[in-house]
Amino acid sequence: MKRLLFPAILLLTIGCTDKDSDGHATEILSLSFELDTVMVDAGDDMIYVMNSLFHASMSDDGKALFNFNNQENLLEVIDMDNLRLSHKIPFEREGPNGTGGVSGFQNLKGGNYLLTNYTSMGIFSEKGQKEYSFDFSKVPEGIFEENETVVPEGIISEDGKSFYTFYAKGWAGSNGIVKLDLETGEMRRTPVDQLKALDRFTIRSHDEYKMEINMVARYISWQNGKLLISNSAENQLLVFCAEGENLFQFDFLAHLTPNQIMELPTRDVDDFEEIPEIFKVLDKDVFFGNWLYDPLKERYYRLTSFFEKEVENRTEYKVVLTVLDSEYNQLYEGLTPLKSKQLTAFVREGKLYTFENIEDELGFVILSMHES
Repeated sequence: MKRLLFPAILLLTIGCTDKDSDGHATEILSLSFELDTVMVDAGDDMIYVMNSLFHASMSDDGKALFNFNNQENLLEVIDMDNLRLSHKIPFEREGPNGTGGVSGFQNLKGGNYLLTNYTSMGIFSEKGQKEYSFDFSKVPEGIFEENETVVPEGIISEDGKSFYTFYAKGWAGSNGIVKLDLETGEMRRTPVDQLKALDRFTIRSHDEYKMEINMVARYISWQNGKLLISNSAENQLLVFCAEGENLFQFDFLAHLTPNQIMELPTRDVDDFEEIPEIFKVLDKDVFFGNWLYDPLKERYYRLTSFFEKEVENRTEYKVVLTVLDSEYNQLYEGLTPLKSKQLTAFVREGKLYTFENIEDELGFVILSMHES
């Protein structure tokens, strides 16, 4: 089901119209799958895999994967045609060209890279030079409400003119979207009720640490002139049109997994050490991955993981593939032969490359899809 929603500020509708759709599949796909496991040759070097490629980005042509190494503060460039480490690009952590502690990465056009930390974002050249930066801790008054903070782990639009990210009240969850115009420095804050509702998955400790942790992964991407937002807890997709910035919500119906995770048994704990136990419970619940666009088929893919069983001290998951067409109609939902929880995946040449840590070396399990 698709719904047209209006954020809490006045927005203009330009070049983005609603489509007559009830969310049902416009065609029926019949897919078969093939798995192949490959290793990336690092030579005498090492590839950083400890963060599960959370800060990795595929080039538009699929020929290179860029993986940011937080420990050494450098970028690892992987030749995907030959499955080998090509070279590394070092970055300064401090100083005029300093990155700070990197918490987000995006490969940009023209040999540039977006690197974000917990207070700012910067655009860097392939020589490590900082071409642009913005410090969100110095935002002028009047844009945000009291206790609202920017979460700079966002993305730059396809035209390179705007930076989009989340903002939150406090340090967990999110209340909406922030748009930064990279040419003028103008900022616009857009409350999003669907994001604010995810606060029900925030846990707060009442010990000396006063920690706040949101148990939901949020995804933000830019595809075909639209900003896509989704999360790991709910079977839906939010789409912002690039020009008018109207918000559309698409709700999907899963038949092979639950449509959302369970509600938290508690949102308040006396001790921070209680939180890992809640993580263990949620780890066996449904986990919706990011929507990934395939330019060859003009479709979106998503892998959903759900606990299945324990086998010889190893956890096996049911992994489901959902396919949408370019208008976000659901075309397919089916069980794949994958057995591990899927946290990071990329689309390359019409196939899904899923990250696999094989004895601390970089591997990929490639899911090929064949229509019949």
